[in-house]
Amino acid sequence: GRSTARKTTVTVTEREYRISLSTKSLPTGTVRLVVHNAGKIPHRLSISGPGLSAKTTPMIMPGATRGLTLTLRAGSFTLWCPLGSHASLGMKTTLTLRGPVAGPTPTNPNPPGYGGGSGY
Repeated sequence: GRSTARKTTVTVTEREYRISLSTKSLPTGTVRLVVHNAGKIPHRLSISGPGLSAKTTPMIMPGATRGLTLTLRAGSFTLWCPLGSHASLGMKTTLTLRGPVAGPTPTNPNPPGYGGGSGY
């Protein structure tokens, strides 16, 4: 069987000094983070976790929205605002991705009924 590409969008709302997620658990695959600054001062969003070194949005001004698209595997990812002491003031949260452990799919190069020869 062929697997279908899955893309999940998570709405991230930042304000002083908190980060809210539309969901905190989702399947592995392509994830689009739509980050909205509902606060009164600029923020950014960083994410890191299994197999992902930190990725960070550009500066997000009050009222603005930025996007970040990533391919994430199973595990727990940390999201935080890297500006000043924002994270230590509470601007951090976690996102959990669940899914099967990636591994090779067994295939049979000669399906039943295929002899490989001409048949003569």
